[in-house]
Amino acid sequence: MNKRKTSPGRPVLPPLEKARRAAKRAKLKADEAKATLNAAGGEFDVKEKQGVGRPQATAQTDYNTAVRIFDKKLKALRALEAELGEDPTDLDAVEDPYEKTTAGRPTSDPALVEIDLIDRKKRLAEQQLARLYKQADDEANESTTFEELGGGCVAGTMGRPKKSTDVKVKRLTDRIESFSAQVAVLELDLDEVSKAKRKLDKLRHKKRALVADTKSMKGLLSLSIETEEGNEKLGRMQADIDVLDRKIQSMEKTFARIKELKNILGSGDFDSGKIEELQALTSGKRLF
Repeated sequence: MNKRKTSPGRPVLPPLEKARRAAKRAKLKADEAKATLNAAGGEFDVKEKQGVGRPQATAQTDYNTAVRIFDKKLKALRALEAELGEDPTDLDAVEDPYEKTTAGRPTSDPALVEIDLIDRKKRLAEQQLARLYKQADDEANESTTFEELGGGCVAGTMGRPKKSTDVKVKRLTDRIESFSAQVAVLELDLDEVSKAKRKLDKLRHKKRALVADTKSMKGLLSLSIETEEGNEKLGRMQADIDVLDRKIQSMEKTFARIKELKNILGSGDFDSGKIEELQALTSGKRLF
């Protein structure tokens, strides 16, 4: 009988410690979901179904889900503690080295955490703005069809978007510009390691968005007759993903090297060659 080979990895945790970390991770995610919900300001809590497939999750839905999971994990922890005769654990004191959420990720630069939260607010505003534009386009198309059928003009559906839509677009556009300005200011104060991490995060997010667009394009092509123009666009999108993959791999190496150099120099080894290398890696527009 062949024994399954194992590779070094995470140590096997006792059941109680495993339950503690699971509850801590769930708490951090619930806290993060609450911060996102507060950032939404109630404007993003209306669930809208767009096209085929499941409706887009809202900030409120994400928060409710995170709270349910946290309650479940916490109850399981308390039950295990009672069974083992242990005192209830203070989750704030639990450390999980493998936790990767924004709220729990260790960082030497608090500004990087603040930038992550502002980015979330900005993306929420951009999603809402896209929905408003789509709604205006749909209404305009419906009005045009009605006209072509001889139905005449319908108040509120012809020409430019309704006044209420204009106000919402202006408000969201202003918020997006404000978020961008706040991020630009915070980025100025980032240290070398955080700047490298920031650029890596940007590349990864750009790739995720492009992959999502590619999947949507494939879905549209599968529902209709394949067109040469659509397939060409899909090919360009895939080529862009390949380029981003190479950039991400390169930036991962740069990020790791910057951290290594910072640690070396921080330990008191002021080698001129390492100092010059660090300056070269972080100079000019290399990181932004």
